[in-house]
Amino acid sequence: MLVQVAERELLGVLLDESLPAFGSYLQPSVAEAAALDRAVWAICREAHRLDLRAEQLVIGVKAAWSRIAAERKHRLGERDGDVLRTVVSWSIEVFFDSRETEEEHRTMQ
Repeated sequence: MLVQVAERELLGVLLDESLPAFGSYLQPSVAEAAALDRAVWAICREAHRLDLRAEQLVIGVKAAWSRIAAERKHRLGERDGDVLRTVVSWSIEVFFDSRETEEEHRTMQ
């Protein structure tokens, strides 16, 4: 299930016609960063809902990434590896940050 959510979210970012074609990914635009941020949060919410471990999250993100190869090639070109590294590291960060926030919220109730 996580792979399908990740595929949908990441593909949605790549196909968003309002975004530039990830021109210089070393400095993503505000729109690119916001779109990726929304996708990563959605993926991490699903990982938490499924009670997955961080390792399973990374495997799911990479599996989804491989499933959208045609669009990645078209939209990212040589920046593909850089974007994947960004998505994976961002996902790990959000995964742990959002889990801590959820746990804090539960203990306060």
